[in-house]
Amino acid sequence: YLSSGRAVAKMIRTLVGAHGLPESELKRVLDWGCSTGRVIRHFADLAERGSEVWGADICARSINWAQENLSPPLKFFQCMTRPPLALPDASIDLVYAISVFSHLRELVDSWLMELRRVVRPGGLAFVTILDEHSWEKLRQAPGGWLAQRCVEADLSRPMEDDFVACGSGADPITFWHTRGVRSRWSFAFEVVHVEPELVPMQTGVLLRRR
Repeated sequence: YLSSGRAVAKMIRTLVGAHGLPESELKRVLDWGCSTGRVIRHFADLAERGSEVWGADICARSINWAQENLSPPLKFFQCMTRPPLALPDASIDLVYAISVFSHLRELVDSWLMELRRVVRPGGLAFVTILDEHSWEKLRQAPGGWLAQRCVEADLSRPMEDDFVACGSGADPITFWHTRGVRSRWSFAFEVVHVEPELVPMQTGVLLRRR
């Protein structure tokens, strides 16, 4: 748990630095979907140096634990399943969301616009998705737990649609073809980098607010 969170945090910091956002400019950071702080705890050094590092999650129990154990120096608030986030316009330099868009079946456009609202012009958003590369891995291992949760998907064939959703309720599994990300998410952000396996089974997408 700790080592995987440290690796993801290091990857994010390296990636955004390589795309024009050095750590010296990370004054306000948001982990959207922080749970109990697997990744955000590895940004505590920024908070100790004076940056604001926020975590948000829909789970009150997770937020309560994080507030009791990781604050200070980190800050936390509970968010809802619908926008808005309790943050001012253009107040965030970097927002990241690990395995959030892989569970969003509805309101994807609304959440993209909400992330755009809170990110400052020139700021970055990093998210992970299940995509056609993830789909192909499931095709090769149909007995795995994730494939078993996607019984509505025809994993015998390559992914053809831009968006595929499996399941309903609070925890669906969703796939975005990177072709669809580049064409359909560009209304909200510039898509600046897409790379498979930046976290296990998921592709990383780096977005910039114009």
